Amino acid sequence: MLYAVIMSGGSGTRFWPRSRTSMPKQLLPLVNGRSLLEETVSRVLPAIPGDNIFVITNCAQGEETRRQLKGQVPAENIILEPVGRDTAACIGLAAALLKRRDPDAVLVVLPADHLISPRERFNELIQQAATQATPGRVLTLGARPSYPATGFGYIEQGEILENSRIPLHAVSTFKEKPKLELAEQYVAAKSFLWNCGIFIWRADTVLDELRKSKPSLLKDLEVIAERFGEDDFASVLDEKYRGLEKISIDYAVLENCQSIGVLAIDFEWNDLGSWSAVETLHEPNDEGHRVWEAEHISVDSEGCFIVGDGKMIATVGVKDLVVVQTKDATLIVHRDKVQQVKDVVGLLEAKGREDLLR
Repeated sequence: MLYAVIMSGGSGTRFWPRSRTSMPKQLLPLVNGRSLLEETVSRVLPAIPGDNIFVITNCAQGEETRRQLKGQVPAENIILEPVGRDTAACIGLAAALLKRRDPDAVLVVLPADHLISPRERFNELIQQAATQATPGRVLTLGARPSYPATGFGYIEQGEILENSRIPLHAVSTFKEKPKLELAEQYVAAKSFLWNCGIFIWRADTVLDELRKSKPSLLKDLEVIAERFGEDDFASVLDEKYRGLEKISIDYAVLENCQSIGVLAIDFEWNDLGSWSAVETLHEPNDEGHRVWEAEHISVDSEGCFIVGDGKMIATVGVKDLVVVQTKDATLIVHRDKVQQVKDVVGLLEAKGREDLLR
């Protein structure tokens, strides 16, 4: 049986000042009035019924998450982390829960903040991958790079493991986000893919890998999973989860896993990781600006992305800026520096300006 595990607990710091702890990027109506989370659930529903969709988020986002997914995902399938403990705890908890429900469960683990189209091709590939997710094997998806991106991790393809509709390759190496020169080499080599951060594997494979690499983490996760559906589940989750090691699934499992395969996707994939990525969802006007929910006057300006909350925004003599205005804050950043918006959030935290982060 196929299950979706949607990771939706991120804070979306690169999308400040729109993204806040209680309403982060994945809950904002960025796509035709719908949130990225709603889009993600809608994408998998044709292949995976709502009862088999689990969403892992956090307490601050729980109410809004349940509101957006009402009627699509059962409320009990929305798991609220009391604190963030990175992806190993998140995926491990989902695997422990689903292994108890279905010993042969196959998990499609995916972030809530990606755009993928057409959804039919995505679901076809997921169905193919589910048949290839044999015990002990981890499958991941990669996108062929269209430019030397420095904001993505890379996967190097090795030998062909299975000649299916989309050939399954062994993973030679995972590479972290590279500098530009190295990214250019990866693109030129033709054997590298962008890492989409989507995994397909059996629940028992996840647990077996954690048992080998992080046995104490797994032990606590299994204690939590045992109480799922019981009256004390929330209290046990709160008590045990806070003490878990904070580590990514990449470091906890993938670095040492001996059987990892990658499928090169044949559909459009967009990791909306910054304001410049959201900009591409809007058509430029006659002056070359892209404007979202704002009035904009341009004088000798070009190529800006203007995001507002209904107020007038005027630009004079500027180029390639991203301007984001809310009721209590305004961001002005050059398009080349949008990845550094997260540093603003860090400075606000250091200054104790939680009022601008909530």
